[in-house]
Amino acid sequence: MTDFSFTKTEAYKKFMAEHEKSDTLSLRLKNISSLPFDKEFAIIQIECLRKARNKIPELAESWIYPTNLSIEQCTPETIAKFNATLFAGCENATDYTCGLGIDAYYIAKNVGHLTAIDIDKTVADAATFNFQNAGADNITVINADSEEYAASSGDRFSAAFIDQSRRGKENTRLYNINDCSPDIKKIIAAIREKTKFLIAKTSPMIDISDTLRQFGEITDVWVVALKNECKELLFKFDFTQPPTKESAKIHTLNFDNGKLQKFSANHNSSAPAPTAKSPQENDMIMLPNSSVMKAGIFNDLCANYGVCPISGNSHIFICGETESDLPGKIYKIKKISTLSKPDIKTLRQTTGQANIACRNFPMTPDELYKKLRIKPGGDNYIFATTTSSGKKILLICEKTTD
Repeated sequence: MTDFSFTKTEAYKKFMAEHEKSDTLSLRLKNISSLPFDKEFAIIQIECLRKARNKIPELAESWIYPTNLSIEQCTPETIAKFNATLFAGCENATDYTCGLGIDAYYIAKNVGHLTAIDIDKTVADAATFNFQNAGADNITVINADSEEYAASSGDRFSAAFIDQSRRGKENTRLYNINDCSPDIKKIIAAIREKTKFLIAKTSPMIDISDTLRQFGEITDVWVVALKNECKELLFKFDFTQPPTKESAKIHTLNFDNGKLQKFSANHNSSAPAPTAKSPQENDMIMLPNSSVMKAGIFNDLCANYGVCPISGNSHIFICGETESDLPGKIYKIKKISTLSKPDIKTLRQTTGQANIACRNFPMTPDELYKKLRIKPGGDNYIFATTTSSGKKILLICEKTTD
């Protein structure tokens, strides 16, 4: 087993304290003799720690990082804590993709025992060291290929977790769950009779509808965003009942500044398509958060909250003033402008700076900035869109929610 005990020595701690804010490129080139530990490893810790303090603040200072990639690929603390709630009450579970171990650490708080698998020996050894330091005594780390381990182990367990790769060869993005690794079909075939359910964490680029068509065992999908950036999809495969073609439940979540926006609906629900409505000055409008946009459950959004789309493809919704739990950001329309020369001239005189977004509009924000000749930023928001009648308009707004 890789020995990481040197990270507890005074020499190592002194080096880390002295170079906490150093330029790591210069530090790599600096000749430092007689260090009783690997200098490159220590520099990697400095680099990772800087990112970890924001990403996993609770564990950052006590964790060691086997590679620079480990902090890049690990689950943010807020999301890992949510992921762990899906295993609440389980007697035991298996994490087939341990990595830095952030998901594993929090899952272990919700289960009796967790087995964590990683194919990389150094990564597995670092996870063992980290879990021991954190007092997570109910985690056993095994250095093995997850697909081979799933096929060969005869152990039964309550639930399983995998975090699939996000990119393929030459760092290309992956859009099909079957192109990611570990191979989910091999994992399912190996564990179907051994466990009750599997939570598969995948890239937000994965096609939800296509995945549901392929796997009848999926009962729930969570679309998870952090600060309005879609971070991951979670698919629950339930092995306690025969595969079905009934619609799965789609759950959207957006964690932002200590608040949680959430909204759920059935995939392919029968909610009727809403009637579009033309916006007026002083109307309140909502732009759904990124998890709702990914899920595409707009008809249910309108049916549930009574909001109306400006057009079928704008994804801008007119809403009431009293809605407090809408899963998105709320703005008030101060003025509605067109692209006519008089309107552009007036806009330029009254709004010299704004944040521009284009929805169902034939121009990009950069092109519109150039045409309007205004600067980006400030407290004004301009949403360029097309109404249901085909009219191109600019909604000049102020934000009413954080």
